[in-house]
Amino acid sequence: MPATPRRILFVSHSASRNGASLLLVHMLRWIKHHTDHELHVLCLDRGPLVDDFRKVAHTHVLRNPARPLRGLLPSRADAICAAIEWGVSL
Repeated sequence: MPATPRRILFVSHSASRNGASLLLVHMLRWIKHHTDHELHVLCLDRGPLVDDFRKVAHTHVLRNPARPLRGLLPSRADAICAAIEWGVSL
């Protein structure tokens, strides 16, 4: 019996070419190839892997590196969640 496709959100602390982010890209590729799940990635910052994430998942970047983290308003996180229709707060 095939599994019911799910919407899955992955959160990446970085989109730089480091171990954890590279592992996530490879894992997303595998999941996309082997399942019908709808994949989403929330990146906490920009980086060279954003385009790789976008090739396999709906990708949202939470902040602009030119803006300090303390300037990030909770409403921005709510807007991202609403855009992907989860309606949850971060």
